[in-house]
Amino acid sequence: MFTTFIGWAGALLMLGGCTFALTLGGKQEKTGATAYLLCWFFSTLTRLGIDNNQAASLVILLLDTSLLITFSALVWKSPNNWPVWATACQLLVVTLQFLYVIDFKPPVSAYITIVNFTALGIIISLIVGTFSAWQERAVIGSTRNDIGRYS
Repeated sequence: MFTTFIGWAGALLMLGGCTFALTLGGKQEKTGATAYLLCWFFSTLTRLGIDNNQAASLVILLLDTSLLITFSALVWKSPNNWPVWATACQLLVVTLQFLYVIDFKPPVSAYITIVNFTALGIIISLIVGTFSAWQERAVIGSTRNDIGRYS
């Protein structure tokens, strides 16, 4: 019961954070949210559609690596800090997936913990980056009188 609640809460946080990034974020935030949602969607389809666990792990490793490359490109081109944190979290996931592909399997509890905490870290960094970009655009697009008396 409790784990089901945590799963639903995590899914709602992910969808809410990505929706927030897609509606109010800048170009980098929209790219990051789109890539994250696409990789999540395709990895879910992979887990449902492939019965062979080794083949599914390889496909998910490729999806996670593509997300890592996307976040790395955002670090390279973005003046913001959130892609650095998202890349660091995604690098942990790719390392863990690589360990599973080469049959050096850590305990299942370690796998679940790392995947959940890194997903939470990526979503939080995306939300913080979106909020920062949204506020910067709001300040640039307004006049001094719109901002407030003491700004």
